[in-house]
Amino acid sequence: MHDKCNIQVKLEAFTKCEAIPRAKTCSEFPVMLRITGEQWRGVEEMPRAGVDVVVVVEVDWFMVRQGRMDIIKEALMIVIDKLGPNDRLSILSFEDNVPRIMKLTFMSDRGRDALKFMVNELSANHSYNIVAALQVGAEILRDGQAEEAGDSRIGCIMFVSDSSDTRIRKIRNRYNDVITKEFPAYVFGMGEQHHPEVMKYIADMTGGTCSFVDYDLNEMRDAFELFISGLTKIAATSIKITLRAHEGASISSIYSRGFYNRVSSDRRSGEIHVDNMYAGERKNFIAYLSVAGGNKEKLMTAGGRYRSFMAHQKLADTDVLVLRPGSACSPGKNTIHPQVAAELVRIGLWNGLLEIGRSAYELEELWVGIKRSEEGGGAAKETLLELGQDVAEIKREFAVSLPPPYFISWLNCHEWQRATTKGTRRVSGAFTVPGQHEDEDAKVDNRGHD
Repeated sequence: MHDKCNIQVKLEAFTKCEAIPRAKTCSEFPVMLRITGEQWRGVEEMPRAGVDVVVVVEVDWFMVRQGRMDIIKEALMIVIDKLGPNDRLSILSFEDNVPRIMKLTFMSDRGRDALKFMVNELSANHSYNIVAALQVGAEILRDGQAEEAGDSRIGCIMFVSDSSDTRIRKIRNRYNDVITKEFPAYVFGMGEQHHPEVMKYIADMTGGTCSFVDYDLNEMRDAFELFISGLTKIAATSIKITLRAHEGASISSIYSRGFYNRVSSDRRSGEIHVDNMYAGERKNFIAYLSVAGGNKEKLMTAGGRYRSFMAHQKLADTDVLVLRPGSACSPGKNTIHPQVAAELVRIGLWNGLLEIGRSAYELEELWVGIKRSEEGGGAAKETLLELGQDVAEIKREFAVSLPPPYFISWLNCHEWQRATTKGTRRVSGAFTVPGQHEDEDAKVDNRGHD
């Protein structure tokens, strides 16, 4: 029997610093909220919902002449091999604009053989309507879930494209009311000639992620395996974090990137919604509080609920506390928490990149300013080193005229706080379960976690 305690979502809260003097007021005091999908520690496979995946492949005919279609076919075999017996896969291809559909198929030995045969029969056809393909894929998932109405299932589209066809640029921002958000599309842009802006548009419109993958068999297989390993280890299908401000404090705003959030009109409460949290994944959010002068130490309580495959469960309430000294306190009490600093640095870089355009000079100025800020001075050297390497890679892309696939995937990774590949799997998202040293730091430095 599975231990239900092994499947859980942990909620933590970290204040910017430990103390706010009684005489001081703050208009935007940052509190970092972190949810972590606990790693499965059971001997058996993690109990989970069945997964339905529709694979759509859009490959340029020129790439076929270079033998690259064969690489994609071989890499797709890892998807078939890694799905479990309760999972289903559909292959969607087109002959001209006519869809050729293999229906959702369970991963029995016979099912795997049939799907591998279908993959080997794939051919290049980049003339079809991508939006129509997404609509057909959603219809396949919708019909398939209706067939298994008594079974809890998770559906998504896996969209693989290397097309350099200029016509696909035209779909950007023209189909906002047509592309369904019912099922996320996880998009893989293959090679440096694809259109990363279009791939990100599709991912953003459906709530999926966008990865850039080098045309190398091992890298491609690793990227697909990274995707499937997360999808088949979902710790919670939905999470709602609730925030309740106490006397002397109110919620100014919530920063949650791509995730839905809401603050009540009286600023006394708020919430954040997250769907399909992977085991081993973590996500950080910032609640900015308005804090009045006085001696009130309890600023806010964070809690909520989440739904796993097993049951609905409650997130343990976490009180957000600060010291309120009547006079000056020791410098250490006013030092910015290193993990809060790291998150504020990521937010500053992400927001700045959205504003500056593709200018290597402006990016360098932005990064220098962030490193010199209070947050930059408080973040761990490892955080600045990793983000600095990302900045250097993005600057290299900005220096050439080709579309910047690394940059596009980086933005998407940090928007959804989920690992994406940005060329190779070795260059993937930084949002993973914190290491043991970070957990120990949190126990020592964080007064806000109850």
